[in-house]
Amino acid sequence: MPSPAPPPDRWLWPILVLAFCHLVAIASAQVINIMVDDIKASLAITDVDFSLLQGFAVAMFAAVVGLPIAGLADRLNRKRIIMVGVFGWTLATIACAAAQSFSQLFAARVFLGIGEVLLFPATGALMLDLVPRARLARAIALFGCGGPAGAAVAMIGGGWLVGQGPSGAALPGGMLAGGEAWRVAFMALGAMGVVALLLLTTFREPVRRGDGDRSAAAVTGILAHLALRWRLYVPLAGSMLALSTAVFATGAWLPTMLMRERAFSAIQTGSLTGGAALVFAVAGTWLVGVASDRFEKARRIDGVLRVSLGAGAVLLAGALVLPLMDGALPTIAIVCALYLILGAPTVTATAAIQDVAPPHMRARLIAIYMLLVGLIPATMGPSAVAVLHEHLFPGTDGLARSLALVDGASAVVAIVALVIAMPFYRAARVEAGGIEPGPHHASPSRTAPQPG
Repeated sequence: MPSPAPPPDRWLWPILVLAFCHLVAIASAQVINIMVDDIKASLAITDVDFSLLQGFAVAMFAAVVGLPIAGLADRLNRKRIIMVGVFGWTLATIACAAAQSFSQLFAARVFLGIGEVLLFPATGALMLDLVPRARLARAIALFGCGGPAGAAVAMIGGGWLVGQGPSGAALPGGMLAGGEAWRVAFMALGAMGVVALLLLTTFREPVRRGDGDRSAAAVTGILAHLALRWRLYVPLAGSMLALSTAVFATGAWLPTMLMRERAFSAIQTGSLTGGAALVFAVAGTWLVGVASDRFEKARRIDGVLRVSLGAGAVLLAGALVLPLMDGALPTIAIVCALYLILGAPTVTATAAIQDVAPPHMRARLIAIYMLLVGLIPATMGPSAVAVLHEHLFPGTDGLARSLALVDGASAVVAIVALVIAMPFYRAARVEAGGIEPGPHHASPSRTAPQPG
């Protein structure tokens, strides 16, 4: 018997709440990107040390427990799992504020990774039970908008705090040693985590639909599924991981590049990157969802991948001109162009996995993808820029050249992988959902390779 469709008019508020949780998670993870030099001076660490705090530390928790936790999201109450995640990363954010050494901050950042580990797979598994299919990409985009909005909060708020200096940022009563701006920022984000936790109590867990054969949801069943369809999943995941590598590299080092090599102040950098995230990244993320839904309506069932190709092209163009930009206006233009596509992988990867994954494996397949994001883009993106800057481009404009090389290479890999993935993705959509391809696509049974 077919599972009931989700109510068409009751999904907006839960998605808005989840988007706010996303905002707080991203702001807590990225606020250190505007405070690189302050934290380095406070804790006496190098750029390479700092790159570990930006990516590797946050990814470690995902590497250890991501898949088992996602297995719970395929069986248990997903909203409660998200609440546990919010509570955990809120405590970790407050611990970041109190850190007195590199090792203490690293440990706190490890546990801060609990946010993404629990939030993304559980939210992904929740969405098809909350949102009608015709609105799915748009709902994912609305959730995804929390990412750039969180980056904006981190950049604008963090930049403002850095600009105030220790005396201006001190909390009443000397709650934090020296009133250092980066400590105040983490405390404020901890308070936002409490608000997110309260908002999660305002909606109910939806009825789970289309669970299918749960015996196949064991780890061996998931591995067998991936092995059978490796021609689909390898290029699909590879393309999204490549785009995400550029996202993490750009988010981690673009603010520092502006301050070190383009003579922007901390307040100017925070205003520019935060404003670009709030306007261009949010708009870009929303447009990705709208465009994907319109492709779906037109029966272009590979629309999500087509949108990803567009994001890859914009990224490649931005990487080519980034080191050449000189002067305030050209720099602002390229920053806005890069931020326009920073939210794209969150939307397109989640939508693509939702479309081809069996319902009873959905959360764990998303968790595997998030695990790979944590192990590869979140770690390799920031660290690759730091290593290239220290060893290959150490001079003037070296950070811009290093970032451009990482972004450009990521864009090329993404574009090639997307082209390879497209026929297998179309075939999997038809097989998984009984969807007939539109007039723009030939029947996969005649011309396109099968996903396995």
